Amino acid sequence: MPLELQLFGVPELRLDGRRIQLTRKSSWAMLAYLALSGVPHAREVLTGLFGGNGTEDQARRRISNALAEMRHEIGPCLLTSWSVVGFRPEVTCVSDVQRFEMYLRQAREQDDATALRAAADLYRGEFLAGLSLKCSPDFEMWLLLQRESYHAQFVVAAEELIASAGRRSAWIDGEWAARRLLELELKEQD
Repeated sequence: MPLELQLFGVPELRLDGRRIQLTRKSSWAMLAYLALSGVPHAREVLTGLFGGNGTEDQARRRISNALAEMRHEIGPCLLTSWSVVGFRPEVTCVSDVQRFEMYLRQAREQDDATALRAAADLYRGEFLAGLSLKCSPDFEMWLLLQRESYHAQFVVAAEELIASAGRRSAWIDGEWAARRLLELELKEQD
């Protein structure tokens, strides 16, 4: 059962090709965290990360509410118990972030401009754009680090594309990369 995530720009989720809408920010945050880590996590770890600055009971309630929404929307994909939360081993979870990283690795290992362009094309904007859990400082720090890392990787990829296009006299490719870089730089400043 394929679970597809777009985490660059405004997040989107599809299960078996059907678009799923999550309403809670904490659900999106937990889903992205689980998808990128690729492993199940202890519930206490998730409570600490997403629970926020409130009491322990408030933190547990916030996690329970997020998990309830996730179970309702993508329940067959989840592995949840009193102690662990993650994805079931048989679930294929694919994200634009994973594909972005794969293309960047391929570009580095094979000096592949096509893979570099594919990576740059996947970066639709800031990681989890518009998402914030201000009362959860640990998650906010993780989110900030992810955003800065992916943005920096995109900038390097776009700059490498521009340089590569110049060496090959492929002006259209260079113009595309420069426009894409400028467009997303301006978008992220708003």
